[in-house]
Amino acid sequence: MSNNGVWRTVKGRRIFIKDGQSLTDAMKESGKFTSNRSKEIQEKLRQQFNKNEKVKRKSLETFEDKLEYIDKNQDKLYKIIEESEKVDKNLCIALQEDIGFNNPPQLLSSKDFDELSDKDYIKVYRGFHDGKKTSDEYIEQFKKGKNEYGDGETAFGVGHYTTTEKGDADTYGKVVEIAIPKNARIIEYDENRMNRHFKAYDKYTSNYEKYYNDYGDKTTSIMDMLNENESSTAILENYDIIKKTLHNQTTGKDSTIYVILNRSKVIVKGE
Repeated sequence: MSNNGVWRTVKGRRIFIKDGQSLTDAMKESGKFTSNRSKEIQEKLRQQFNKNEKVKRKSLETFEDKLEYIDKNQDKLYKIIEESEKVDKNLCIALQEDIGFNNPPQLLSSKDFDELSDKDYIKVYRGFHDGKKTSDEYIEQFKKGKNEYGDGETAFGVGHYTTTEKGDADTYGKVVEIAIPKNARIIEYDENRMNRHFKAYDKYTSNYEKYYNDYGDKTTSIMDMLNENESSTAILENYDIIKKTLHNQTTGKDSTIYVILNRSKVIVKGE
């Protein structure tokens, strides 16, 4: 026994079985026992993901690229500031719309979803509770409807919050299981990665008068709002997911929050 598990040879293949893990789950996680049905599912998902990738504009990596894009789309984005009650969230939805991030997720039956290997996918959970709509209505909208965000807090950016701990999701209501492909573009929410959003705006805030004179009221008003919204940088750089690892002081265990920016990149488990 080593590293909290044991190595075993199954059907001529060496696999690692973690403590408490079933043989079936260990075989699936190893990726060495892919069934024909699983291959069909992977191919179908691959084709759909490739189709979605074609609608993306290029990633806007520099501050200047982002500023040029905002200035070009100032009328559409400024209208959100004037008319919307949830400016930060609806600005994100507008930015997401241009690159297909608001498209619905992939849907799989419960049986096909369980064929997805832990080697290739991160399994997460999202809880839905009754509000202006029932939890079932919110779930149906997330799966097939228009992309919208509720009134909840956005501690790590605007998006659909999920967690690796099902128990945490249970506290929010009815739970849906979601798979995130490991090849998704994921940005870490930490001082070295996500917080560069604020550093990028330093040149803007320290030279505000010059930018205002060069670009005018609409563009600078939009930039002011995006300055307070770290998800905007991730979206403009075509990141699919924001990741934040949390440490529970009571249990001593880590859990991970995955904030979904690109619905079309994830897979939702059906009935």
